[in-house]
Amino acid sequence: METEAVKREPDWSTRGAYSFVDLFCGAGGFSLGFTRAGFGAIAGIDNWQLACEVYELNIGHAYCWDIRNWGNDWWEKQQLKYPYVVIGSPPCQTFSNYNIVTG
Repeated sequence: METEAVKREPDWSTRGAYSFVDLFCGAGGFSLGFTRAGFGAIAGIDNWQLACEVYELNIGHAYCWDIRNWGNDWWEKQQLKYPYVVIGSPPCQTFSNYNIVTG
């Protein structure tokens, strides 16, 4: 899967002492809590295009990208500073007791 960012420049003013990146960002619910707590969103990362588009509307810059392709040089390629914290809400469907489909 090719790395592709949703076409919008991120708000670099949010990168500071209390910045974060949201992995498996979805529509941005976890990011919303962090922004309300005073953290600045650098970017959200998800592999679902629709979720990335909604994240852009709700929070800010999103990378629509499969995290399994993450390499050690990803941050440098994206020209991002390292965040203060990395948050994430990985999908748990295959681990959930409510999963009726075997994963």
